[in-house]
Amino acid sequence: SKEMMAAMDAEGLPHAEISDVQYHLAATAYVEAMLEIVRHSIPKEEAKEQFAFIYKFFHLAWKSLYNM
Repeated sequence: SKEMMAAMDAEGLPHAEISDVQYHLAATAYVEAMLEIVRHSIPKEEAKEQFAFIYKFFHLAWKSLYNM
């Protein structure tokens, strides 16, 4: 988000420049990925595994973009 990039700029930390459109696309993809689990009525125990996978996948992507 712009707030995160501004905070990193203030601290002199390197990061990727992410446009509003790119941020919107990534955030939407994250929410849509989670909604797919619900849409497909995945059983609770498997859903937990899939949510963990989605979180890890996107978390690593954001960490990479923000050089964390």
